[in-house]
Amino acid sequence: MKTFLWCCMLLAAAIARADDTAPADCGKNHFILDDPAACWQDTGALHVPRAGHTATLLLDGRVLVAGGAEEAGSSAEIYDPSTGRWTLAASLHVARTGHSAIRLADGRVLALGGHTTFVSGVYTIDDTGEIYDPASDSWSTVPGPLTPRDDFSATLLKDGRVLVVGGYGYDDGLASCELYDPATGRWTETGSLLRPVPRRWAPVGMRAWAHTTTLLADGRVLVAGGFASDELMNAVSLADVYDPATGLWTAHDMSVARGYHTATLLADGRVMVTGGNWRTCDGGPGCLDNLLMTTEIFDPPTNSWAAGPPLLAPHESYTATLLGDGSLLLVGGTRNNRGTPYFTTLLGEVDALPASGAPWTSAPPLRTPRIGQTTTLLADGSVLVVGGCGNFPSWTPLASAEIYRPPHASTP
Repeated sequence: MKTFLWCCMLLAAAIARADDTAPADCGKNHFILDDPAACWQDTGALHVPRAGHTATLLLDGRVLVAGGAEEAGSSAEIYDPSTGRWTLAASLHVARTGHSAIRLADGRVLALGGHTTFVSGVYTIDDTGEIYDPASDSWSTVPGPLTPRDDFSATLLKDGRVLVVGGYGYDDGLASCELYDPATGRWTETGSLLRPVPRRWAPVGMRAWAHTTTLLADGRVLVAGGFASDELMNAVSLADVYDPATGLWTAHDMSVARGYHTATLLADGRVMVTGGNWRTCDGGPGCLDNLLMTTEIFDPPTNSWAAGPPLLAPHESYTATLLGDGSLLLVGGTRNNRGTPYFTTLLGEVDALPASGAPWTSAPPLRTPRIGQTTTLLADGSVLVVGGCGNFPSWTPLASAEIYRPPHASTP
């Protein structure tokens, strides 16, 4: 049931796989020479199917994948690009789903949130975090935020501290923010958001957030979008910037309301916000998902927004990864199927934005359509895609993983 609810919030349904006989078949060892276009390659199955997990690039180039819905909750495993193999890692102390995982400056990984219980009408938020040490393959428990919260965002600042923004508490959304110092293991309060990060209400009784948090090149943090803090789930255009030097927030709102979008720091220091969902509800059983094709670009020196090139198709609940050549790769997610509340079509396609900035172009499709996956840029310039949900209507977590190898990526 937990997997169904988690995946249902992402509104997915499966479509056909890519044709293995296509010229861009990544199963061919010589595909980089035969086809200059980027393509996909299966890279072994996970030990446990995962959705709602995290994937963190370690300093040695391996990838730590931790947590997820149901049986994946407290388990972790590591992908080694040099061998293409998965190995089990030490288990987390508690099961975590939809949590945050941040690689600290010393190479360890901090996991926060994602563990709540609801027993006999009592809702409890776990107030602890965990740190993974790759050298010893072990997790150690650390204090969580001073204010119990879940579904918040966590961002590593340039000084090595971790900024935790918003989330929800026992009653409603939180405007408070906190800083975690790995050197001391202590939490301190910092400036509150000008407005609480919006809360998304779902008819299945789950609450989630749909904003994005981006570390800017100048050390500030941009928080953008999300859903309104009411049962109508209407998206907002709110955007605030946090300055660690002062601990203060300033408002610099977007022109378009959106949630479940992406925000990516580009090579030139600007932030590209793409797609997402402008959800409309009447307070009753029916809601419509108005998926967006629009994009916006934030310019930090001027604190201003400008329209970007529109997507090839409306997207939400996908991932965005900046490639080595400056291109932006969008993977998975859903497309609009208007008139059918809560259910849309799972994408097998990907879009790639050329370094010039316009227009968007199609890239080869995923081998397995998925939503709720993680994407990680590897040291060789390729992109590792892990897990997610598929197989409507069972909303089954996937144990598969695949790699996207752009033309500029080096061979393994």
